[in-house]
Amino acid sequence: MGHALYFGEPHRAFLDYQDTAGFFNRMFGERGVVPSFFQVLGLGRKEALGLTFSCNLISGRQEKPEQPPIESLRPGSPTVMRMIEQTQCKCVIALLRDVYTIIHEVFSTVYEEPLQSGFLQRSDMWKPYKPPWSLWQTKNGSHLLIARLPNHPSYPWRNISEYGRELANLAGKKRIC
Repeated sequence: MGHALYFGEPHRAFLDYQDTAGFFNRMFGERGVVPSFFQVLGLGRKEALGLTFSCNLISGRQEKPEQPPIESLRPGSPTVMRMIEQTQCKCVIALLRDVYTIIHEVFSTVYEEPLQSGFLQRSDMWKPYKPPWSLWQTKNGSHLLIARLPNHPSYPWRNISEYGRELANLAGKKRIC
């Protein structure tokens, strides 16, 4: 999938898309991560999706459900960094462990160390997955939160909306939003 943001409004195909694995429902449905995140900030689903940019960092089709090799992600990391800086986004949510690792590595080469890092407070809800997060100060002085989902949304897991709310609360405490 390319990008989902269309002039500040969610693209119709993005808004109405349904898939058999449940990925879009878990990420963007009424009780998905993204609407739950923005609900804490007082925004509805349509506004949340209008402020969301979704992109696939892996070139080509992923033929197997396993994570791609981390080596296939490294060549694209400078482009990812430019996208993050140009959009001046405040929160990046990685769906895969390797994607989080790559983004963390590229930020470490540019900004050295995160201001803070840790795991979400309620990580016990998603055992055995412990979703990490890191807070960075960008070149323009703003803060950026990088976080990883406890598990890929294509796989069923409970409390995904709770994850969105916990992440929004963390962003609020760190004054990201």
